[in-house]
Amino acid sequence: MNEAARQDDPNRNDPSPSDGPAHAGDASVGHGFTWRGHERDHLVSVIEDAFDYRGNITLHLQGDEDLEGFLFNRRLVGGDEFVELFAKDGERRRVPYASIVGVTFSGRDTAAGKSWENWVKKYNVKKEAEARGEQVGSIDLFPDDLEED
Repeated sequence: MNEAARQDDPNRNDPSPSDGPAHAGDASVGHGFTWRGHERDHLVSVIEDAFDYRGNITLHLQGDEDLEGFLFNRRLVGGDEFVELFAKDGERRRVPYASIVGVTFSGRDTAAGKSWENWVKKYNVKKEAEARGEQVGSIDLFPDDLEED
């Protein structure tokens, strides 16, 4: 969807600049992104992005119910269209597409900024600092802490 069409989109939810039909790889789709509306095509697109997201999402359901959890499955075949998620309370829940009126990317994406290239850059900076005699702590080949920002 082009920017002009987004401005006229009744499903638009400011302040995000591109929350019409969000698409994977769109920089605005991530932690804090919210979409609300009744446009099925937009919902399907946002659910696809939520499926690729590696953090919790919150489904806003009809009747003002919110359900937060990790989306692990979606089905769009036939009349039995649903998403499945592991809710924060630990239960596995199945939610029909028809009952979803909004989606928020509420949890931190645990893999954001954790690419191999970023890790190598950090490692090289530590290695260079260590070569200059600076104290850098452990420089072993261990993964970063997931809680680190």
